Amino acid sequence: MINLKKNHEKENKEFEDKNKKNIKENLEEEFSFNKKRKKTSSKSGMVEVLKELKIKLINFKEGFFNSKNSSIKIMSILWIITIFSGYLYFSSKDNTPKVVFERESLKQQNEKEKLYIYYPEKNKIANKEIEVEKNISKSSKIRRTLDETLNELKTLEKIPNINEKTEVYYYIVNNIIYLDLPEKLFDRVKSPTDELLIIYSIVNTMTNIDTNLDTVKILINGADMDKVKYANLKRDFKFRKDI
Repeated sequence: MINLKKNHEKENKEFEDKNKKNIKENLEEEFSFNKKRKKTSSKSGMVEVLKELKIKLINFKEGFFNSKNSSIKIMSILWIITIFSGYLYFSSKDNTPKVVFERESLKQQNEKEKLYIYYPEKNKIANKEIEVEKNISKSSKIRRTLDETLNELKTLEKIPNINEKTEVYYYIVNNIIYLDLPEKLFDRVKSPTDELLIIYSIVNTMTNIDTNLDTVKILINGADMDKVKYANLKRDFKFRKDI
């Protein structure tokens, strides 16, 4: 009789230990269940979560009613409360990503525009393409192409080595470009053609950016001069490819 009682107590303890283990495993699974719920936003994902919840509730029911220990039942009740609390929390939570800021389109940032610069070649005016950022201002485009043209003239040794950033200026008044050049820009000019090729290299470059800017007036060292060597500088200069 005593042996039967001991065997009965042993079996009951093993049964309760098994239930405790099952509940512990269920609690561990609950954390992964909640993590999975966080990542789920689609309708199909929601159905999957509900199916998993149903299975867990069935397991809970079996463990609850088969247990003879009140502590097991209390743990089971706490477990189901945790399940429903987690489910209600994540069901009510808005999983829609919120836009904190909008990044400027990289495509727009890197978009380029083709412009032309002009330079002397075999006693004629030639041109080549350069690329500038499309979203920069018109003034920046003019400055960029002007600097490129002056650098090309220096490379060809048509003009001396000047600092175009500090010695060459331009102003726009009533759609007329006033171009202020240093007198030494013409130091290497040996003929009227040489002078005109330098002038129209710059004029053509500056007037091909905007159709409204089609006239250039040339100043020398900030003053309105008749000429430096050969060309009449009092007149208006417009785009001209044939010299």
